[in-house]
Amino acid sequence: MIIDSIVTGSFVENTWILGDDVNRHAVIFDPGDNVSSIIGKIDELKLTPVFILNTHA
Repeated sequence: MIIDSIVTGSFVENTWILGDDVNRHAVIFDPGDNVSSIIGKIDELKLTPVFILNTHA
């Protein structure tokens, strides 16, 4: 299991990435507005996003 986070957005929010180290699928929780940072982290971890979950309004 892969768990990582990055800080994104003007409200300094945590974006969490949960990945499966076998099939390399990932869930992104609460993505902020810095898409390039999120994509960079996903690429760095060699994951494929399959779900995006928003827990904030």
